[in-house]
Amino acid sequence: IFQWESDINAWKRLPSEILRDSTGNLVSEKFVTSPQTANRSVQKLRTSYIRLNPNLTPAGRWAILFLDEDRYHVLLQRKDKREIEEIDQTGRIGQSLRDEGVGIELEIPRLGATDALGRNLIFEFGDVLTFETDVSPNGDVQLSALQSTNRGEGSAYVNIRKKNQIIGKGGQSDASDWVIFFRDSEHFELRNVRNELALDATGNPAMGKVDRLLILDNLGIEVFIKSTMVSGLKKTNNPPFQFGDKFKFRNTTVSIIFAKTKELSTFALMQSSDQEPPKIQLWVDGEVPRPGSTIPPRPQISLLLTDKNGVDMDAFSLAVSKDKETFETIKDFETSGGQVTSVSIRYKPTLFIGSYRFRVKVNDLTGNVLGGENGFRDFTFSVVEQPDLEPPTVEIRVNDKKLMDGTVIREQPKFEILIDDEGGINPTTVQFAFGSTTNPLFPLAEHRYELKFDVAQPTQAQIAFEPDLPNDEYQLQILATDVSENRVEPQIYRFHLEEPVSITHLLNAPNPIRTNTVFTYNLAQAPDQVTIKIYTVSGRLIRTIEDASARRGYNETDWDARDENSERLANGVYFYKIIVKTDEHKIEKIGRLAILR
Repeated sequence: IFQWESDINAWKRLPSEILRDSTGNLVSEKFVTSPQTANRSVQKLRTSYIRLNPNLTPAGRWAILFLDEDRYHVLLQRKDKREIEEIDQTGRIGQSLRDEGVGIELEIPRLGATDALGRNLIFEFGDVLTFETDVSPNGDVQLSALQSTNRGEGSAYVNIRKKNQIIGKGGQSDASDWVIFFRDSEHFELRNVRNELALDATGNPAMGKVDRLLILDNLGIEVFIKSTMVSGLKKTNNPPFQFGDKFKFRNTTVSIIFAKTKELSTFALMQSSDQEPPKIQLWVDGEVPRPGSTIPPRPQISLLLTDKNGVDMDAFSLAVSKDKETFETIKDFETSGGQVTSVSIRYKPTLFIGSYRFRVKVNDLTGNVLGGENGFRDFTFSVVEQPDLEPPTVEIRVNDKKLMDGTVIREQPKFEILIDDEGGINPTTVQFAFGSTTNPLFPLAEHRYELKFDVAQPTQAQIAFEPDLPNDEYQLQILATDVSENRVEPQIYRFHLEEPVSITHLLNAPNPIRTNTVFTYNLAQAPDQVTIKIYTVSGRLIRTIEDASARRGYNETDWDARDENSERLANGVYFYKIIVKTDEHKIEKIGRLAILR
C-alpha cells in the first residue's frame, strides 16, 4: 500500500501486511466499487450507425447496453409505455444488427484503441448509448437525442450487507459486474454481465425505486439511489433520470492488506521493482574522511542522501556512540534540499577526546533500507584534542578608561574596543550595537565605526568609534563569535553623557559692518538660553538679542546693526557679549566689532 505525500509530491510505501487466518489462508471479504456513470469508451453514437424503416420503426427510447468490448444488447421502451422490449439478437461491434420486427438496423464500427487525443475507444460492460425515435406530423420517422451520458442527475450508493446474506439463486452471486439500469425517472433494475436481471429473495426480478433502499440479500448488497430533483424540502431544477441512464459497479471478493497511517490521504495498491536502497555520502569539513580517521573537536559533518524514487525522511535517524557506549539520538541537525530524491544534512557537534561511531538509518519511499540486513550505516572517527568552549573576551575603553556599566562621562566619548580569543575570531560575526536607551538597540551600519582585523593575527579584533552625541543615557553591546562558534556573552553596557555646555569659535561676519552681520559660534551641548548684548565703548547697552540660536553644534544669529529703537548706529567701535545659560551654569564671552558705512 502506497500513500500520496502531498508535501513532497510523491508516493510512499506504508509497512503493509496481507492478513491470513490461523490456517494460513488469505482473509477475504466482499467489496463493492464506487458506482460510476461515465462510459469507459469516449466513442459517441452517430446517426450514420442507425438506419430506420419508416413503416416499421416505432416511436420510443432505445438503449444499447454493452456486455463487453465486442457485444451489446438493444432495449426498447415504446412511447407512452413502461414495458421494456429486448431484441433477441446480440449485436457485435463492426457487424450489422438487423431486426425486421421493429424496423431497425445498427452497425457500430470499431474505431481502434484510442482517438487522436489518446482517449480510450474500447467499450466495456455497462457502457450505454441511447437515442430516441419519433413520428413527425407528415408521418416520417425521425432520429433524435443521441446520448453517451446520463440525462438525469443523482447519486448511487451500493454497500455490502454483512448480515442476512443467503446463497444467490441461479448463480447470480458469482457475477461481479453489475449495471443499475433506469426504466424511467423513478424505477431501476440491476443487470449483470450475462444480461440477467437481479432477482430478489423470492426469485422474482428485483425492482428498485429512487430514494428508497433496495435490499438484495441473495447478492449480499443494498442499493440506494438519491435523486437530485429534491434537495431537503425544496425541488431543484436538476433533470430526472430517464430510460437508459445507468450506474455501473463491481461486486467482488478481495483479500485484505493491513497498514497503519497517521493521517488520511490518497492510497493506492502498487508493486515496485525498485530494490536499491538510498545512497549516502559523508564529508567532514568539506573532505571525505577515511574510516577511523582523526577529526577536529568542532567538525562540520555533511551528509548527502540520494535515491531515484525519493528518500523517506520520516524514517531518517542519526545517532552517536562515544567510546562504545549506548547510542544517543541526534536531533539538532539541519536538512535542506528542494527535491525528495536528494537531501542534504548538516551537523556541527562539539566532541571531546575519544572514539566516535555515528549511525545513520534511512529508507527510500519504497521501503528499501540503507545498509541492507543491518538496517543502518556506521561511520567511525577519533578525536584527540579538547574542543574550544571559551567565548571571546571583550574589553571596552572610553576616553582611555575602562567602561563600567552606569559610568558618567563628562566629554565626548572615544571608544576603543578589544575583542580577543586564543582560537581565533570570525570577523564576519562582529557587530556593534549602539543607541539611546529610549530606543530599541540595533547594530550600527559598518561605515559608522572602524573595525580592525588582521588575518595574520586572527586572535584579536579592534573597534574604534568616535561619535558626536548630545547629553543622554546610552547603551551599547558587542556581538562576536570565534572560529569554534563560541559567542560573546551578550552583555549590554549603559553610560550617561553629561558634557558641560561650552562656547567656541565665536565671531561675527562681516566685520566691519555696513548693513548687517551674523554672529557664529559652536555650542558643545544645547543650553537653556543664549542672549547677545551690544555695548558702546563707554559701556552703554544699546541692543539685546533675546533667544539667540541655542542649538548644539554650529549656530548663527543675525543682527541688523540697529539699536533697540531700530535706529541705525553710527560708525565706530562696539563691544558685544554672548551669554549662555543652563540651570546650573552661566557662560559669558566678549567680542569687538566695528561699523563702517
